[in-house]
Order: sequence, then C-alpha cells, then structure tokens
Amino acid sequence: MSRVGIMRCLLAAVLFGASAPLSSRLAGSIPAFTLAGLLYLGAALAVTPVVVRRPPSLWGLRAEWRPAMGAVVMGGAVGPVLLVAGLARTDAATASILLNAELAATVVLAALVFREHLGRWMWWSAGLVTVAGAMLT
Repeated sequence: MSRVGIMRCLLAAVLFGASAPLSSRLAGSIPAFTLAGLLYLGAALAVTPVVVRRPPSLWGLRAEWRPAMGAVVMGGAVGPVLLVAGLARTDAATASILLNAELAATVVLAALVFREHLGRWMWWSAGLVTVAGAMLT
C-alpha cells in the first residue's frame, strides 16, 4: 500500500471518529434524516476530486448489481439515519463500544453474506476488537 493510501485511510478513520461525537451533539437539534444527509453530503464532497480525476469502472458491476444496491441502500441510507437516531439516545461510552462492535460485525457479514476472503490478520483484528469491547462492558 502506498504512503498516500495509508494517509487517506488514517484521515478517513479520524473523520469518522470525529463524526460520532459531533453528530451526537447535533442530533438533539437537527432531525436524524437531515443530519445523516449532511454527513453523506460532506463525504461526497470529500471524494469528488478523486472521482473526477479517475472515474470508477462499472464493468464488473452488472453481475452483482443486486447485492451492491442492497449495500448502498443499507449502508448509505438506512445505516446513517439509524446511527444518528441512536447517537441521540445513548451516552458516549455506549456509543463508542457499539461503533467498535460494528467493525467486528462488518467483518462477519463480509465473510458470510458477501463471501469475502478474509485473511488470518483480519480475523485476529476483529477478534481483538470484540474482546476489548467485552472487557469494557
């Protein structure tokens, strides 16, 4: 992986980590649908320069358009609204542990539903996140 790729991954992690506390503070005054839309508008604006420079290829999408559309609807529409609604109803410590549990759940879903090949290090990482979350509860 290139240094630029690593920096982009770290930036994405920092921005995602910052979005939860910020969303939690705004969730009381902005409706969940609106706030989720604003989060994704910000994400879209952030990736626009990359997409304009190098448009994505859609050649391999025809065979798997249904699962891809399901992932887009659930992860891009339903998930953010439920995240914002949940952040408005829970304390910061619980939200943090649940967001970490999301990582492990995503790994399991990728393996079971989308039949992703996940290496040993990915399983170890997800397991360690799960153990750490269990220790904190």
